[in-house]
Amino acid sequence: MAPPSIRIRGIHTPLPGGGGGQSGGGVLGRWSPGLGDTEFIPWSDVAAKIAQTGQVATPSSVSPPPTLVAPAAGFTITPSGATFTFALANDLAALEAMSSTGLVARTASETYAQRTITGTASRIVVTNGSGVSGNPTLDIDSGYVGQASITTLGTIGTGTWAGTTVAVNHGGTGQTSYTDGQLLIGNTSGNTLTKATLTAGSNITITNGNGSITITASGGGGGGGSLGLFSQVMSSTPTASNTGLGTWLNQGSATSGDGTTGLYISQTATDNLASLYKASPGTPYTITALVALTATGGDGAHNPCVGIGWHDGTKLHFVRVISAAGTAGLFLTVAKMTDSNTFSANDYVVAKFQYTPIIWLRTNDDGTNVTFSFSQDGTNYLTLFTVAKASGFLGSSGYSNVCFTVGGANTSATNSIGTILSWTQS
Repeated sequence: MAPPSIRIRGIHTPLPGGGGGQSGGGVLGRWSPGLGDTEFIPWSDVAAKIAQTGQVATPSSVSPPPTLVAPAAGFTITPSGATFTFALANDLAALEAMSSTGLVARTASETYAQRTITGTASRIVVTNGSGVSGNPTLDIDSGYVGQASITTLGTIGTGTWAGTTVAVNHGGTGQTSYTDGQLLIGNTSGNTLTKATLTAGSNITITNGNGSITITASGGGGGGGSLGLFSQVMSSTPTASNTGLGTWLNQGSATSGDGTTGLYISQTATDNLASLYKASPGTPYTITALVALTATGGDGAHNPCVGIGWHDGTKLHFVRVISAAGTAGLFLTVAKMTDSNTFSANDYVVAKFQYTPIIWLRTNDDGTNVTFSFSQDGTNYLTLFTVAKASGFLGSSGYSNVCFTVGGANTSATNSIGTILSWTQS
């Protein structure tokens, strides 16, 4: 049996005496750091220094010698005689035990498993799901065609709708096909939209085209038929409702109504101008009217008239046809009135007008200028007077009300009646 030995400061020497006992023997070593010199230390002193399991002799003055201490978790130190065993424990041991490559998940205390990010076929495609070659990447699969339901939806900016027909209660029409001329009409039965075509009435022809509907008069009435004076350019019968002329200016004892041929004003013999008006539309716009005057001659100071134009609440600027007194005959004028009873001046006047008292009158406001015109055929017009609104009789903001005006003669035995036979706003 070899004699016992010990390593101190890197010097390994057999105990003197060659025996296995501890008495009388010793080793060369030094308890405190020095310059490398050695001295003989009795074995009994060494044994006293190494009195506890797990202690080792070190070149230090600390007594007793330090003990090897393992961390609280992940590492153990086990002494066995002259041997110390170091081992991994807990999570470190579990990680060390893994042999595959890829992502790691802690599934329980001190338990780990290999994991791989995977996609869903035809929906999500995953590149490098194990993370071995780099970061995993997720993207929409090129074969993705959608899903059965969508609960949250923003703006659809592209794509083609190929689903079922959208119902009326979801903002759709509930329809899938149409024929020429069909329109969608609200139907309270089932709260649906029903396809229907227009039905022609008396003297009306309806032509259903590819994306169009043409309505024409087939004879005997206005609106574009081939029969009757002015039928090609006549509007539907004017009324207070469809013209918008429903407010009075200086009504007095005048009356109005929707006649079979159009909207009329009947002015008494003792009143001057009475007007029906509405607020002017946005510029530019044009008013075209066929007017008729039914009256006897005036007295020179108060003459029956009918016309269209504008007023600012007090003053009037309008074009009219007048039946003057005596042999003066008809006048066509662009008149300015300080108020409904006070004449100011004419911007245009022609005496003994050689036409009928049924005449086409037209006014236009393009936002900068106002213009007065007339026609005998309803198609070709001559300008009577035009002026910049800023320098016009009513001023830049005064052409604010469109009016239909009828004047009476205070010496006439009967009323003056003015009628609008046709009225369009364009």
